[in-house]
Amino acid sequence: MKRLLLILTLIGLLSVMNAGNLAYIKVSDLSIPTSQLSAAIRAYSGEGISIRHYNDQYILGSMDKGSISSPWQSIPNPKHTETLYLYCKIAASKPAEISPYARILLDLGSELLISSEADLLTLRTHLKGSFTPLPTEGITLSSNAPKFHAITDTRDDIQLMLSTVSADSVMAFIQGLQDLQTRYALAANRLDVANWIKDQFQRFGIANAHLQSFQWNNTTQYNVVATIEGSLYPDEYIIVGWTSRFHNLHHAIRFLLQARMTMLPVPWLPSRWPE
Repeated sequence: MKRLLLILTLIGLLSVMNAGNLAYIKVSDLSIPTSQLSAAIRAYSGEGISIRHYNDQYILGSMDKGSISSPWQSIPNPKHTETLYLYCKIAASKPAEISPYARILLDLGSELLISSEADLLTLRTHLKGSFTPLPTEGITLSSNAPKFHAITDTRDDIQLMLSTVSADSVMAFIQGLQDLQTRYALAANRLDVANWIKDQFQRFGIANAHLQSFQWNNTTQYNVVATIEGSLYPDEYIIVGWTSRFHNLHHAIRFLLQARMTMLPVPWLPSRWPE
């Protein structure tokens, strides 16, 4: 009886280990247009493949070892104590600088798939590029297509904002962010980053933009504070905040859009939404 329980336990452990084998596939090998990528992801999920991450270049998944076949390619598995990350490579990054803190499992071109036992603070302190932890569970895509209602009217304020934007100005702004490289809180350039953000607000016409210093993790950190007096309720405050560590592009885009509103030819004054 004990022998039977032991055998069943081993079978169970092997099943769990096999179910988590990593593999990837290049989207170019699928011979499908990008518009059909979501449908392909749903199909793979229906086949029992756990999709961990995907974009228009590649798909990362976990599956039973016996299910890995061309065009899927096997990837070394992380240890059970390691966490998977997508690491965005920058020019200053070198494998020798990464290896003390993480294992490189796969080179995906502009990104590396890495695994590490180190905590986030250690990784962000020692690695220069940005990185994103991968979910431990697979991605679930809704089978229902989103329904959109046609918008027939045009908002003049939005058109006004769009008319002030040029490709050159956006590229110059993004280049300024890129030149700062990391915006991690413990990086040595944190004061330079804060001053750059303050200068942008002042360039937009918010002259009261200033720095507020505070202590965190035995370091001096800096908040950038800029105030625009409201037109309806100037004595009430709406606080809009974001982090200056743009590890993800959507943070940078949000910063651009919110800051751009102050650059309108007609001065923009916020009102207060009714409670």
